Amino acid sequence: MTDPKLKDQLLELQNQVGALEPIDNSQEAILLRRQLKKVEAQILASETTETQELEEVEVTGEASKEVKKALKGAEEFKAIPENTTAESEKTNIALKEFNLKNIGGVLQPDLDREQYFPIKKDAQGNELSWQGKPLREGRAKFKNDYDTDLKLAFGSEEKANRWKGMLEAAKTDGVTLNEDNIDAYFDLTKVSEETKNEVVSDAKRKKSEVFLRDYGPKQRNIIKRETLQGRDLKSEEKDLTNQYDDFTKDYDVFSETKGILDSDIKNYNKERETLENKIKNFSKK
Repeated sequence: MTDPKLKDQLLELQNQVGALEPIDNSQEAILLRRQLKKVEAQILASETTETQELEEVEVTGEASKEVKKALKGAEEFKAIPENTTAESEKTNIALKEFNLKNIGGVLQPDLDREQYFPIKKDAQGNELSWQGKPLREGRAKFKNDYDTDLKLAFGSEEKANRWKGMLEAAKTDGVTLNEDNIDAYFDLTKVSEETKNEVVSDAKRKKSEVFLRDYGPKQRNIIKRETLQGRDLKSEEKDLTNQYDDFTKDYDVFSETKGILDSDIKNYNKERETLENKIKNFSKK
């Protein structure tokens, strides 16, 4: 059974890490994240061992239907990462790449276009006002034309041209772009590895979560155990511990150096104040 103190430590670290800003890469933040990984590895190893012990006690002769289902599920679960690739997630990558949303069955970029209400003008083109305030038209207009807003949203003319090229190709084929056909007009090679990896990782996570909903807690532990077979959890935990120890040493050195520098700054400030006082006294003479 997992040590309750370890679970409390995990909860505390999760709260501390959760409160950090995503871009916080300070040494204190890195230290907290590594501590969290270490505790997670310890709990994972404990739960896996516990499940193995339960199976040894409960499975006599032929495995129960519950266990059989879990063992079969483990094989299917292992296939999720293997079958979830950039090619299989091509449509979702396209949706993310161009920030597309489905409007009436047609995919369109979700643009945040700036609008304004024009000032009314007379026949001579002079702006009209009332009591010192400009009279504005009742219908808003876009500040920029569509192509300009498209470039601004995509961040480059090249990306905007890629999107327009897809639209033209679909139009030539007599179709409108939707989630069923966009992969035929979308070039994966033009997408950054960062975007592809992000979409694929998210898809693996979601598929895994949905898959495990059909299994109870004990079955999920069996699936976890079977999926992790071949991995040396103790070795992984040792590696994390070594990384943690190395970082702690670096952090101690950093803290010591910071203390010395803070002390030096304090001394320099005192010397500066002394010199400033001497200058003031000299000026009065």
